[in-house]
Amino acid sequence: VAYPAYVTARTARVELLAGQPMEGPRPSPSTVPFRAAGATPVFSEDPGPALTLAELESLAFQHNPTLVQSRMAVQAAQGRLVQAGLYPNPVVGYSAEDVGALGTAGKQGGFVLQEVITGRKRGLDRSIAGHEIAEAESSWRVPQGGVLHDVRTAFYAVLLAPRVVELGTQLFRLRE
Repeated sequence: VAYPAYVTARTARVELLAGQPMEGPRPSPSTVPFRAAGATPVFSEDPGPALTLAELESLAFQHNPTLVQSRMAVQAAQGRLVQAGLYPNPVVGYSAEDVGALGTAGKQGGFVLQEVITGRKRGLDRSIAGHEIAEAESSWRVPQGGVLHDVRTAFYAVLLAPRVVELGTQLFRLRE
């Protein structure tokens, strides 16, 4: 019997998910473990507590390295905003040259330096730093959307996997 291509493709997918060719007795969908290509199947009597979509999204936000890096960029921009509003630190020092040369004290002296900011430049620096924060926050939202998409896609794929296997098994049985 010649089957349409979609039936053959679906049967191949069921065989791949089941990890065995569909010959002989057919396993029920509840006993077929999901496994990634090359992975060994894992059987567990107690799968543990189920995680909700909100819990998975929260875990992804906490542990995704791209989002962690983006959050650190926002915090760095906030730190630059604080620094932009502060006066520069004064510099106090001591300088000595030729000390003890030819029995003299040489050139010695202290100094104090203070940069004076005029013309409302601190306000402009704060404005620039505020815009840097907004830029960092918006660049944080881009990977956040990608992570949400990936988590939601994987969540629903796992949620629907038993039904996909069940339908594939039914299609295979119809082939017989």
